[in-house]
Amino acid sequence: MEFGSAILHNVESLIRNEEAEDFQLCRVPEPIRLGLNVKAQKNILFASNSEIRFVMEGDRAVLRLRRMPAEGNLRSQGVLEVFQGDYQGSYEISPWPVTADGTEITIRKQDWSAIQRFAGEGYSFHPSVTRILLPYDWGCCLRDIKGDIRPPKKEEMPGKRLLVYGSSITHGGNASVPSGTYAFRLARKLGYDLINLGCAGSCRMDEAMASYIGAMDDWDMARFEVGVNVI
Repeated sequence: MEFGSAILHNVESLIRNEEAEDFQLCRVPEPIRLGLNVKAQKNILFASNSEIRFVMEGDRAVLRLRRMPAEGNLRSQGVLEVFQGDYQGSYEISPWPVTADGTEITIRKQDWSAIQRFAGEGYSFHPSVTRILLPYDWGCCLRDIKGDIRPPKKEEMPGKRLLVYGSSITHGGNASVPSGTYAFRLARKLGYDLINLGCAGSCRMDEAMASYIGAMDDWDMARFEVGVNVI
């Protein structure tokens, strides 16, 4: 999905919040979400392995994000990471907290030629592609992205995609950062892009989800975990 001059990866619909003047990200189209079981309707709103992607043509980009207010024993703030291509970017901004009051993050353009030389021809994402790995464990809202940026080109991203659907471990359970989820690590090892439809405690392969996955034609490999069964 495009948002301005960026790509929202693993995001298929935006839910407008008029009061906050931003958009909550959802990993499936809204009609599909409403066809899921009640718990999954909420959990599919968690930004599990969702990303904001762009290539910087100017000297900086500024993003404004907000974490949905957490419930229960969850942390009041989430953690995002900034990657350049396949690798974590500057330690000055990655990882970075995202709060319910709103967070502004400024990313400065850097010379990533050293990473490109190190990777040679073996990279999956071109080093010029900035990837904002959003907090996986709760809902995340995006207000705007400012700066001279462009969407990544097809040849700057992996040519194949891994689709995962499952419960808490697929969703990202117990990972301390987005890149620590098993699904992210598996996709990275394979050199694939990742589509994560995991729903903690609510992965029931509802008819709406089954029909949605069955109609998708943009993945090359899939891993399904339904209850205790792995397919």
